[in-house]
Amino acid sequence: MASLLSEATARQLLFILITVDDELNAYTVFETLNARGTALTTTDLLKNYLSSRS
Repeated sequence: MASLLSEATARQLLFILITVDDELNAYTVFETLNARGTALTTTDLLKNYLSSRS
């Protein structure tokens, strides 16, 4: 059953690779893409900010 669920999930996933020149551009891309749908939570923004500072 787990194998079937794993395969079904894998077929539904879509990965997109976006290459940027620097971390500031990555932060901007993240905010822009996520601003198109539901509002970003404070947690989303904080995780993105902390990731950009690493």
